[in-house]
Amino acid sequence: LMMECMQDDKTALTNFTKLPRSHQNYYSKYIDSAKTDATKAKRIAQVVKAMHYNWTYAEMLRESRSAAYDG
Repeated sequence: LMMECMQDDKTALTNFTKLPRSHQNYYSKYIDSAKTDATKAKRIAQVVKAMHYNWTYAEMLRESRSAAYDG
């Protein structure tokens, strides 16, 4: 599902496919660990945004937490 969403953002898709497989797995496991569909959807959006801006996993988490506080 994440890869389908990235088809709409070629920059995100390119950046994601350039990552080593182990780093790709961080993002996939982050999404798969969500317990609800709503959380999965939110996490997919976060990952696509992170890949668009070429953020690391840690940068993505940091940005999502700061956005939650700004909120």
